[in-house]
Amino acid sequence: MSRAEQPQENITEVWEIITPGTVWVWTYDRRNDRYQKQRVGGRGGGGSKRIQISVDDRRFNQQQVVDEMRAHDPFTNGALKRISGPDLDPHEDYLMSEKYHLTDDQLRGLLEVKDEAGFEAKVNEIESELILRRLCAVSEKDGTVWQHGFLKELVEKKYPVGGSQTTYLEMVRANELQGGAILS
Repeated sequence: MSRAEQPQENITEVWEIITPGTVWVWTYDRRNDRYQKQRVGGRGGGGSKRIQISVDDRRFNQQQVVDEMRAHDPFTNGALKRISGPDLDPHEDYLMSEKYHLTDDQLRGLLEVKDEAGFEAKVNEIESELILRRLCAVSEKDGTVWQHGFLKELVEKKYPVGGSQTTYLEMVRANELQGGAILS
């Protein structure tokens, strides 16, 4: 069965970029029988805010992301939000989870929680670095001082920028080595 005859080839989804910036997505060009990059978002001439992509192409893009870089999958990290498409397979329900896709209005809704313990519990549920950084940016304008301070400190703690790489001994002590043994 050729690629064009596969049933998922003609079923499309619409995704919209909800963050500032640009996302590049691979789409299959049937005329030239190859994949090509398509720009979503971005400033200046070029990218559209929405992309219509086949289910096959979205799955192809997700397969290209290695496990160590899973947080950079634009379909799950909050950069792109699914607007429409067919019913998802049960194992793909995570694509619609609000855990990964929060609009700026939903982020402002989180800032309406004024109880410190309740706010910290809600924020600690967020697993996406991108969403946490977006919440921090929104809190600078729409949040209280303590909310912004907490978010800024949390982002710096969880996702530090720069610094030196940990030593082998530090990795051993933190049990971060996979399948390695301590050498004496």
